[in-house]
Amino acid sequence: MQTTTETTFSSTDVASTPYSVSKVFKRYIPAIATSMVRAIIGVVGLTIIAVLAINASGGNNYVPVLVLFWSAWLVATKLTDKYIHKYPYRYYSYLIASHVKSALVMGGVLGVAILVVDIFQAQASLILSVFACAMLVDFVVAVPRRERPLDKEYDHKVLASREVGGQADLTVDASASAHFRNGTHQTFKEVAHGVHNAVVKQMRQTISGFHDKMSVRVISDRKAASTGTEPVELLISDVRINDVRRINAFLIKHTEHLAMGGYFIGSYQPLESKRAAIRQRYGSGAFWPVFLMSFLWSRIWPKVPFLNRLYFLVTQGTNRHLSKAEVWGRLSFCGLHVISEVEEEGLRHIIAQRVGTPITNRKPSYYPIIGLNKIGLDGQVLKTHKLRSMYPFSEFLQKQIFEQNGLAESGKFKNDFRLTEYGPFIRRYWLDEVPQLFDWLCGDIKLVGIRPTSPHFLSLYPKSFVDLYIKVKPGFISPIFGDDGFDRIVEIERIYLERYLEAPFRTDVSLFINTFKDIVFRGVRSK
Repeated sequence: MQTTTETTFSSTDVASTPYSVSKVFKRYIPAIATSMVRAIIGVVGLTIIAVLAINASGGNNYVPVLVLFWSAWLVATKLTDKYIHKYPYRYYSYLIASHVKSALVMGGVLGVAILVVDIFQAQASLILSVFACAMLVDFVVAVPRRERPLDKEYDHKVLASREVGGQADLTVDASASAHFRNGTHQTFKEVAHGVHNAVVKQMRQTISGFHDKMSVRVISDRKAASTGTEPVELLISDVRINDVRRINAFLIKHTEHLAMGGYFIGSYQPLESKRAAIRQRYGSGAFWPVFLMSFLWSRIWPKVPFLNRLYFLVTQGTNRHLSKAEVWGRLSFCGLHVISEVEEEGLRHIIAQRVGTPITNRKPSYYPIIGLNKIGLDGQVLKTHKLRSMYPFSEFLQKQIFEQNGLAESGKFKNDFRLTEYGPFIRRYWLDEVPQLFDWLCGDIKLVGIRPTSPHFLSLYPKSFVDLYIKVKPGFISPIFGDDGFDRIVEIERIYLERYLEAPFRTDVSLFINTFKDIVFRGVRSK
């Protein structure tokens, strides 16, 4: 959660903080090294304690009680990741936090069972006693031992890498396609009659070294079929991207035969044109009912797991609703960087350069609850969850949006077309960040702290700040700042990090109280 008013920290706090960036923290590992062994010991210990307790009480309801405990243990373990070693610094405080959260979840499941199931009501004291003993055994199993400190410098280059950041790398050889100009393929002159005049004009203006004899291949089949082996300089698609069933497979398969540094020319109908077509056909009176039905069928239904199979079975993937952000993001994901777009006859024609290979090590965001790569404690890449406020595949455009538009005074990107129609509303009230409570439960973030930051955005910060950032776990409730620009945001967040490293509990409590006052009493909302 991130608010937008001025922080209560003052700049004098920095000078009074004795913390040094070069300070090395003690690292810890659990005495029982593997999480699987710790989990096995935990569930076996729980089972033994439950059986002994049932025997001591003279009861014989082994199966229902054991099933209840196993179910509660599984839910708590899945949500909190309590057996996984994630906290090399300040291990004991994090150990306590993870086991307290696990105990609360497991106790909640047991409490509900006692309230609604008669057989458990009569055994409430037995269940609670077993639960308390099992939690104690669980905690002892996870007690760590100290490991030798590691003084390893963080590699800042990883933040800008395509594998981690997911952004297009524009460092391509400008002469990469020159080798293929004398191939056996058709030339652009031979196929130019089938290309819109506005697109041809745009190609001549934006493609460096463009000429009529550039080698070209035309795609007329919407399937991801192989089209030859020799790379070409231009790849022209006669198929609207809206009508392709498997867009990523289509782009990846065909761009395999596009020379590095070569250009893809394709077209799509954007959402705005879809809306205009509905209004023109049905009029203002029936627009909203028809638009709502279209929205549910063409944009919500395809993004519901399992149910989307029916949508694609009926439509075969044709006439899909696609936003500009999704199309550009898919192209970036597949190794293509959009350099120009021109609109003609209700279609938008794209010119994109091949700048890299497809990303294979991460799953794109697509469904209503999305998981995004962020940098966490110790510089590890973690996945945080949010309610979608941007169009699918938007995370692959962050670098391009920044380079084209820069940052607003709020620290967010200017003129960010990746936001959906409802995105500003759910962001204003932080509804998009509610799923991060799951990330807090499983220990990837803490309740209060610097927001989990994407690799590309973190690369915009000074290196000295990044060295501080990776020493503290990110948080759900972030430091408060106003519309004072990016440099001020860096200063505020740096103050928080330095104060936290000196006095963790006091710093987080202070920030939590101030943020609560701003939201509840001052009516602060996100922008």
